[in-house]
Amino acid sequence: MERLNNPMLYIIISGIGLIWVLIPPAVVRGMNQRLKKDDFLKQIFIPTLVGLILLGISYYMLLKEVTDEIFFQILIGVTVILSVGINLGVIFMSMLRMRWAAD
Repeated sequence: MERLNNPMLYIIISGIGLIWVLIPPAVVRGMNQRLKKDDFLKQIFIPTLVGLILLGISYYMLLKEVTDEIFFQILIGVTVILSVGINLGVIFMSMLRMRWAAD
C-alpha cells in the first residue's frame, strides 16, 4: 500500500496521460487526412479519453494530501458549469449557421 502513496508514480502517470492526450491528435493532424468514424474512434478518441482519465486520477492522487475535499467539489462544479456554457454556445452558433445556410 505504500507504493500507491508515492508521488513520483503519479507524476509518471501524469506524463503518460499528457502524452496520450496530445500526441494522437497531433500525429493524425500532421498526416493531413480526414479519418472515417471508426478510424477516428480508434486513433484519437480512445487514447485521448484514456489519457484524460489517467490525468484525472493522477491529479487527484497528487493533490488529495494537500487539499481538502471542498476544493474538488468546487473544481467539479466550475468545470460542469463552464462545459455546459461552452456547449450552449456551440449549439447557438450551429443554429445560426444552419439558419444562415438556409437563406
